[in-house]
Amino acid sequence: RISDTRNQPKVALRLIEHFYYKTDAVYDAMRKLTLQQQQEAAASAAAHPEGAVAAAAAAAADAAAAAGGATEPGEEQTADDKVTIPVPTDYHMDESSDATMKRLVSLVFNHGDERTKARAMLCYIYHKANHGDFYTARDMLLMSHLQVRGLVHRRCFFLW
Repeated sequence: RISDTRNQPKVALRLIEHFYYKTDAVYDAMRKLTLQQQQEAAASAAAHPEGAVAAAAAAAADAAAAAGGATEPGEEQTADDKVTIPVPTDYHMDESSDATMKRLVSLVFNHGDERTKARAMLCYIYHKANHGDFYTARDMLLMSHLQVRGLVHRRCFFLW
């Protein structure tokens, strides 16, 4: 659904809300883990030529075995068990969190409604301030005129 511009801003806003408060160190760790999982999945797919489903199952079994063994259906999982979340092979994370935020926010600004744009703007402002770009964040907040609409008073409680 590449050309689905009605739902793209909703998905982009969901990703923005997932990334906006993360520091660069956390984003880099997430990116490194994503690349590692994609490489492991590609290696597993090469080792199991019978199909992608079997390769994904083998990768999950390998990850569970590396975590200390898979639990049986009747056994309870403990907090020490490693949880693996499969990452799609075509998923791409940008080099920096700022590039990701710019890309997602521009998508919301191009195709989103007013409420979605306001939420994306506030998240982007917080992201800028969180990464040390205080003057740009201040200017964006003042130029956005969100305070006129009364949105800032409600959202600032959650953001700051």
